[in-house]
Amino acid sequence: MPGGYRYIEHTADVEFVAYGDTLEELFENALLAMFNTIADIRRLAEYRSEVHKFEIEAKGDGTEDLIWETLQSALSQAEAKGVFAYKVEKPFYKGMYNGKYLFFATCCAKAKDQKFSNLEVKGVSRFDLKFKEATSGKRHNGHSFEANVVLDV
Repeated sequence: MPGGYRYIEHTADVEFVAYGDTLEELFENALLAMFNTIADIRRLAEYRSEVHKFEIEAKGDGTEDLIWETLQSALSQAEAKGVFAYKVEKPFYKGMYNGKYLFFATCCAKAKDQKFSNLEVKGVSRFDLKFKEATSGKRHNGHSFEANVVLDV
């Protein structure tokens, strides 16, 4: 989603801010920002090869924790399957259920090919992970939700 995230200069790692008018859109844009850090998602989407799909089912104690769990789950699954993810389908934020916040999505990916590779992401940092919700009509860059994420590279 164009304009759904932007990268911020960081001394050693990769930092981005993702935006969304809904929590589903925020989570989708955070995933896309991470996927694009790892590989060129536009070129991957256009590349004719078999599409692999995997499911994310993340649980967290709060929204920040859920963002971390979602990104870390997608990163771990893509690495284990040997794929580069490039698209998110059916993002669904369930909210609180049985004491945990829940998020579900399907990720589309293609087999790793170094010609699409950008950076190796080792993990999602809990340091400086921030979630903001607009209050009293004050929107974050025109959106209702914002998340700040640092990726360890």
